[in-house]
Amino acid sequence: ALVHTNHRSFYARLDNGDVHTLVQKRLLVQGQGHLNILEVPYVVPDLIWPELVSRKSEFPLPAPGEPAPWHRDWMTY
Repeated sequence: ALVHTNHRSFYARLDNGDVHTLVQKRLLVQGQGHLNILEVPYVVPDLIWPELVSRKSEFPLPAPGEPAPWHRDWMTY
């Protein structure tokens, strides 16, 4: 959904294991500031963004009404 809307940043829960894995691989970096005590901003680095845009067709948009892939119910962890 990020590449389709041309947004390089998003908010996700601090305890999101999928996002944490991408941070460890340096495919995402944690931004500054916070939305609330549990959600923090994450940013796609400059080096990674052009590759994601070039592969845009590999990232389908979620169906209307479905949450973004990085938003998961805390009970799924």
